[in-house]
Amino acid sequence: MAPTACGPIPNSLSNASNFQTIDLAENFFTGNIPTSFGLLQNLEWLNVWGNLIGAMAADDLRFVTPLTNCSKLQWLDFSYNQLGGELPNSLYNLSTQLNRLNVSYNKLTGEIPQTIKACLSLEQLYMQGNSFQGTIPDLRDLRGIQILDLSNNKLSGPIPDYLQDFSMLQNLNLSYNNLEGEVPMQGIFRNVSAFQVYNNSKLCGGIKELHLRSCPRHHSSRKPTALMLILVIGGVLLCLALISSLGCLCWVKKSRIRTNEYGIGGRASTQGDVYSFGIMLLELFTGKRPTDQMFQDDLNLHNYAKQALAGNLLQIISEIDQLKNEVKEENIWKAQTDCLISVLQIGVACSAELPINRMKMQEVVHELLSIKDKLLGDRSFDRQGVSGSNDEFSD
Repeated sequence: MAPTACGPIPNSLSNASNFQTIDLAENFFTGNIPTSFGLLQNLEWLNVWGNLIGAMAADDLRFVTPLTNCSKLQWLDFSYNQLGGELPNSLYNLSTQLNRLNVSYNKLTGEIPQTIKACLSLEQLYMQGNSFQGTIPDLRDLRGIQILDLSNNKLSGPIPDYLQDFSMLQNLNLSYNNLEGEVPMQGIFRNVSAFQVYNNSKLCGGIKELHLRSCPRHHSSRKPTALMLILVIGGVLLCLALISSLGCLCWVKKSRIRTNEYGIGGRASTQGDVYSFGIMLLELFTGKRPTDQMFQDDLNLHNYAKQALAGNLLQIISEIDQLKNEVKEENIWKAQTDCLISVLQIGVACSAELPINRMKMQEVVHELLSIKDKLLGDRSFDRQGVSGSNDEFSD
């Protein structure tokens, strides 16, 4: 049916105090929605979708707050218009009978107000096709929600776990956002035909029908304080491991115990000591042993670490990236990651197959001490006990 009305919505409509329904959908109305509609205390249905209402301006939604006087309002739809601005926090004062709210396909910005959770009777909430930012708000009180569409926005952060507890939810669309993390697997998330999460490139996991990449280990139950403790403990352990490595270096220097891990060339030598020390470092920091079953054919501990450094480091230290996402302590996780990379590089350089390609012991000591200083910011470590006799390693 062709549109039959255009121009501004007449303010005079608010004079009909007994109006229960105002349905002006699919016309050419322009301008603003009259704030005087808030005087219609018997209003149950306000539908103005599919017009040219709004100027993409910050005050386009000034009609919303007056509507809190319409205590019988059940249906509010101003979708497919040109309304700009941010949704006001006064949403929480809208009618307790409101069961449908459709603000989709406008020019709305900002975050979705947390106060929307007070609309306890909502069964259908359409907010797609705007420019909402921030995370999905806490909607756990909307237990009667049946349709929730937040697609085609700029939402970020994780998919809230509480959504899988909504027993009434029949359709959920979160596609075309910037959501990240693991997709829940219970409730509506068991039925691939009932929810959509397309084009959220940072999502992972979920049911196999989604064909998403696997996640890193997930620790959603950790509190920020616990995560900070883990970071501190991780740093201390890394420092202890480095100091232990230096101690082992001294032991290797003095004992030169002959092992079957000397690489090419069987006699005990400084280069053989370097090889053994490199393998020990890789064992210590990767948690793998040269005798593990995974190492077969051309894959050994040296090559495993070398491949990781070439572009798949998270297969060795995936925990660091998870902590980055959860804590956002850029300087801490980056410092730890840089130090781990440096140690792995030393281990790989020391365990090269050909002795001529291995690091010198003097270089090893210098690099390990530099890493320790970088992590601790402490220059008080007694270098004399470790490096004082480096001359005996010169070949």
